[in-house]
Parts: sequence; C-alpha cells; structure tokens
Amino acid sequence: MNNLYKNFLSFGSIVLCILLFSPGCKYLDKTPDNLLTSDMLWQTRANAESYLNQVYGRISIPADTYSMLGASDETSCSIQGVPVRKMITGNWNAQSDYWYYWADNYAGIRQSIVFEQNIDKMPESIISADLKKQYKAEALF
Repeated sequence: MNNLYKNFLSFGSIVLCILLFSPGCKYLDKTPDNLLTSDMLWQTRANAESYLNQVYGRISIPADTYSMLGASDETSCSIQGVPVRKMITGNWNAQSDYWYYWADNYAGIRQSIVFEQNIDKMPESIISADLKKQYKAEALF
C-alpha cells in the first residue's frame, strides 16, 4: 500500500507540473471579433469621427453651478436635491464631491491627446490633410 501511495503521489506531481508549466489555452488569447483594436480604429473615417465625438461628449456644463443658478440665492435654494440646497441644510463635507468633474475632464484630455497622436495614421485617401488639421484643432480646443 505504501508503494502504491508513492506511485500515486509521483504521478500526481508529474501531472500537476505539466498542467502548471504548459502554455495557456490558445482560445483565451483570441481577440473578440466585435471589439475594435487601436489599429482598426484608425482605418475608417467613421471610426475616427466617432472617436472625436467621444472627445466632444466629455465636455459638460452642469446645470447646477453658481453661474447657472446663483449659488445661494432663493432660486437655487428652493430646488430639492441640488448641491446648494444640500450645502445650506448642513449636508456638506469633504466627501460630498458635489462639483467633482475632474475625472471626466481628464478622460477627455487623454482622449484628445490620443486622437491627435493617431489621426495622422490615416491615409490621405480617407481623410485629407486639411480635414486632419481641422480635427486636430477641434480636439485641442
């Protein structure tokens, strides 16, 4: 019985080593067919313009800022759920983040930089040099 146990243990160790050190499954290394890679993104004009539109989508003008509602006048204080109303009722603290827009703004800046760096990869037959220059200026703005 002891000999059988040693044989089983050595066989199990060999199988475990083979499984651990064998190359991974090739199926998991495939890229999905429905996702665009960064190289595929710059092959068509529609994809490039969609990416530029994402940059535009990061521009936000919140309706509840002091410039829109007056910050503390009776207009903004009478509306339920606005940050100014929460401030005057004493619900303001360091974790409130009522006007925290930095994450979205920085994501838009990153997307505009990626756009500017990659728009030149597109051939002139798809997007002309003048249009590339215009799109770069729009992304920079």
